[in-house]
Amino acid sequence: MSYKLVCIGGTGQMVLHYYAQLYLLGLIEEPFEATVVDTDSVIGSIRTLRDFFSDLQYGADPAEGVQNNIPVLATPTIPIPADDKVGKALTGRPIEEIDDRHSVRAFFNEETIAQSVNQGLFARPALSSVMSEEIFNHASLAPKNNNTTVFVGSVIGGTSGGLLAPIVDAIKEKQMLDEIQALKMRAVLYGRYFTPDNNIIPDAIKRFNSNQLLVLKSIKEALQQLHSYFIVGGTGSMDYARDPNVEKTARQLPWQEENEPFWIGSQAAEYLLKENVIPAATEFSDREVAGDFERPVSREAATKALRQRISFTDSFVNKKVVHRLAHEPWVTAIWGNKLTELVASFWNIAVAAEGGKAVSNFPNKVSDALTNLWNGAGDSLGLHDIFPPTPLQAILPASVQRVAWPTVDESKSNRILFSSADATAKRAAATILFTTLRKGI
Repeated sequence: MSYKLVCIGGTGQMVLHYYAQLYLLGLIEEPFEATVVDTDSVIGSIRTLRDFFSDLQYGADPAEGVQNNIPVLATPTIPIPADDKVGKALTGRPIEEIDDRHSVRAFFNEETIAQSVNQGLFARPALSSVMSEEIFNHASLAPKNNNTTVFVGSVIGGTSGGLLAPIVDAIKEKQMLDEIQALKMRAVLYGRYFTPDNNIIPDAIKRFNSNQLLVLKSIKEALQQLHSYFIVGGTGSMDYARDPNVEKTARQLPWQEENEPFWIGSQAAEYLLKENVIPAATEFSDREVAGDFERPVSREAATKALRQRISFTDSFVNKKVVHRLAHEPWVTAIWGNKLTELVASFWNIAVAAEGGKAVSNFPNKVSDALTNLWNGAGDSLGLHDIFPPTPLQAILPASVQRVAWPTVDESKSNRILFSSADATAKRAAATILFTTLRKGI
């Protein structure tokens, strides 16, 4: 069985932001695939996670890491029309040439026609019609045998509201054409869950309510293939506040409380991915999962893992363990065999990549790559920035020996990925970070 998240719009991205943290901390066991579909930009933390998971690839398959499978995160681009005005995209004419008799005015008002396409859909689901259908055929959305896919997005917004049903339908059609077996499709849907800013979206409450009614009715009528779904939010209180500018970077966002939207959504996504007991209901309304489902990750365990793993990884990187390892005469006595062998194996691969030339400074290259990946370089987020601010605790050097470091099989390396000593050092550093977070104390 394999697992996939299809995260649509800004809400889907934020759920993935929290879900990936739980995975990296070892609180979610199985690796996953994720596809982000958004007409707006991909947020900073998701770009960092995508690149980090890519750096973990070791074998021929993108999901093949060192001694274990790894997540694969895709962020396909939705093609934007050359002219960024909705009216021009729909009609092929400049908006000042669209007269009152044109059929486009029966479906879109003046404000919508004049909107720039490349700034998101601003809670207008109907604008998904200006998006290219190429997204539905993207390889990352192709269904697979023995797979559970969970779709995550809001029913009040523009991107997910307009694209959720067509994406699910396209995957179902592809499943039938390719005779894909044992595909389960579930969804985490967000209703009204935050207090909108009328300065960003005029008449937001009225628009959200309208979208929610439209999209839920569309899902009920068109998406009978959904086995089950969970709804976050709805028509009640909306005390939660979102800051779009903060979310666009998603740098060191604090963890939400247990009953806040994105934390609940990440838990619901994991529950629906792994749940195998609920029978398929005939009536669509009976497929909704109740809010009292057993949370897959306890808050206490998550908080403890966060403190321990971030402390261990931060100390490992900033104390330059790999650099010290290379200059330590009693290396195995202090740091253990497994870490030493891991670095030595990547060192051998680096030598081969350089045509047999000695790469005497390889441990320093790995140490520098660790610093850049963890702390960030320039304006780029580091992996540390993905996690919330965390009080650090003291770490003893002996802890390094207790980590379950993977064994590198040099014969299985994809030589295309290891084209130079620098490329090899970066992949070695990514593997080390992945291990300290997932397997550390």
